[in-house]
Amino acid sequence: MSVSDKSNNIPSADTVQMVISDVDGTLLDAHHRFHQRTYRAMSYIRETRPDFPIVLATGKQRSAVEAIRVPLGLDAFPAAHVNGCILYNEGKVVSAEYLKPEVVMEVVDATKHNSNIANVVYDDQNVYILTPGREELKNVKRLEEIGEKVVWSMPCDEAKAKVLSGEIKVIKMAVCEDPDKLDVVRDILKPFPKDKFTTTQALAYCIELIPSSCNKGTALQTITNKILPHIKNENVIAFGDGQNDLTMFGVAGWSVAVKNGMQIAIDNARAISRVGNDEGAVGEVLERVFNIPENYTPPEYKF
Repeated sequence: MSVSDKSNNIPSADTVQMVISDVDGTLLDAHHRFHQRTYRAMSYIRETRPDFPIVLATGKQRSAVEAIRVPLGLDAFPAAHVNGCILYNEGKVVSAEYLKPEVVMEVVDATKHNSNIANVVYDDQNVYILTPGREELKNVKRLEEIGEKVVWSMPCDEAKAKVLSGEIKVIKMAVCEDPDKLDVVRDILKPFPKDKFTTTQALAYCIELIPSSCNKGTALQTITNKILPHIKNENVIAFGDGQNDLTMFGVAGWSVAVKNGMQIAIDNARAISRVGNDEGAVGEVLERVFNIPENYTPPEYKF
């Protein structure tokens, strides 16, 4: 199917039971702001279909998406965070998978000789830096710019000790490097056995490591199997822009790639938005699916 055909290929509202969406590069624009057009469309759905689930499926932690979930009241529904490794329902954790501490340290050791590589880890709330002397690297600072809660006050050695003791339970690890040098990171990680972690990518400047047992696809499957069993996968519309959205695309009946997303997402999606994330890609598609009136005005939101 051509790109043109994909941009016209959308479901009818009566066949859709749930929306699940990635955040960075999908709901957010290039400045990591929730796009007004998408907010408007989702507000309309929340007002006219209050029991219709709108689910976030993101590499971010729950604490980093308050600007989306709070105004829309999305805590009423499930949410898949840290690439599906931690699953919430009504704001409470229902399942979580973690990387083994010794695996995290093996990656730190394998990358420590490259002075431009920084390792960070995520628990359910915060981000911790594990590589001493790399705190000032631009790729680390970018994490805070996109809304991640980086604990700058904790020294790297203390963070590593807490990872080893289990006090910091690592859900995700990110190996940060300049975008044009990520193949170096991939080469370093390639010898690791596949059962230790799965690699994926959502941001241009880091490779993410998550437990091999989970991803956005397994999270979506758990939601439709156990939390919202009345919803059928074929009636789910999933939005995404990156490699880490492909497993979710494989489960949802309708997969929609953002027009300016990664080529791998566009190639594997059933449909494509007509505009990019800077123009409210998700909102543009939802307007067509749900026939949102042009004169609809959502509750005030400060963008």
